[in-house]
Amino acid sequence: MVAENKCEPDHNGIENMNAEFIHMKLSQGDRLKRLNAIAIRQMQVFTAAPAIRQLKG
Repeated sequence: MVAENKCEPDHNGIENMNAEFIHMKLSQGDRLKRLNAIAIRQMQVFTAAPAIRQLKG
């Protein structure tokens, strides 16, 4: 079992979401918009993590 680093964006989750969107027959443009929004939210969470704020000092 591999330990997950909760401070890293979840690329596997993004890939899984893309696969689900393809299964739902969403257009490439719609998939891109949704995946981009998800990635932005993940980066906001990532940069708001207390460990990252401590590094910024």
